[in-house]
Amino acid sequence: METSGTEKKPLPIAVYAGAVAIILAGVVWVAMSPSDNEPEKPTPIVKMPEPVILPEIEKEAPEMVEPEPELAEITIEPEPEVEPEPPKPAHPPLMESDNWFRAELTDLVMGTPAIKKVVQENIISNFVVFIDNAAKGEIVRKFSPVVEPEGKFKATLLEGPELKYVLNEQSYKRYDMYADLITALPIDASDNLYDTLSPLVEEAYFELGYSENDFNDKVLETIDILMETPIVDGDINLVTPSAMFEFADKKLEALLPIQKLFLRMGPNNQRKILPVLEEIKAKLEAKD
Repeated sequence: METSGTEKKPLPIAVYAGAVAIILAGVVWVAMSPSDNEPEKPTPIVKMPEPVILPEIEKEAPEMVEPEPELAEITIEPEPEVEPEPPKPAHPPLMESDNWFRAELTDLVMGTPAIKKVVQENIISNFVVFIDNAAKGEIVRKFSPVVEPEGKFKATLLEGPELKYVLNEQSYKRYDMYADLITALPIDASDNLYDTLSPLVEEAYFELGYSENDFNDKVLETIDILMETPIVDGDINLVTPSAMFEFADKKLEALLPIQKLFLRMGPNNQRKILPVLEEIKAKLEAKD
C-alpha cells in the first residue's frame, strides 16, 4: 500500500518480538487486577520474565531481476525501386549517323576502294528515298546513296549511211567498282547491320509521310524489278531521235528507268550482282 511522506522501512524481526511481549504482559496485568467489589488484597509481586530477545535473522534480499529491455519497434523502410537504365541504342540518332554508318560499312567490305562511292551526308535518308522511288522503277539521282560513276556514257558510231550507234563496252567498266562493292558485302553481317539500322530506316521512312512500316516490301519490289531485267550479251544498238540516246530495241526501251540503269552496267556486272540480290531477297522474306 502506498504511503505519503517518508516511506517507512520494515522493522527488524527482534523489534516485533519485543512488542508482542509487552502486549502480553499488559493483558496479564489487566486480567489479574482486583475488582472494585472485592476487598483489597495485597497485590502479589509478580516477577516478569526477562524478555527473550531473539537473534536477528538475516533476511535474504530478494533477488533483483532486471526487467527485460523493451524492444523498440523497428520500422524497415523498403528500399527505393531503382528503375533500370534503358538499353543504349546500337546506333546514334539519324541526323548523326553518317560517320557511324560509313565506319560500319567500311568494316563490312574490308576497306575496298568502292567505299569512296558512298555519299558523305544523309546516307540512310537518301537510301530510303531512293528505294521508295526505285520500287516504282524510278530513279531520283539526287537521292542516290552512291555518287555517280566517273567518266561519261559512251556510244560507238557504226559505219554506214545511217546514223547508228552501239553501246560502247567501255561504258560497262564505269560500274565495275559498284558491282565489286555489292559482291564484297558479307550477307549475314549485312543482314545484321540492316537489323541494327531498322529503327533509323523506319524513322527516315515515316518522315516521308508513310504511316505503315512496309519499307521491307519496297526493298523486295526493287529487287524483283532488277531481277526481271534482261541480260544482253553482244552489241546493244542505240538511236538518237533526240539529244538523248535510246535503245533501238523497243522492248529494251520500254524497260523501267532502274532496269535500264542495271542494263547499262553490262552483262558481267549483272551476273555478279544477281546472286547477291537473290540472297538478300531470301533474307528479307524470312523476316516476314
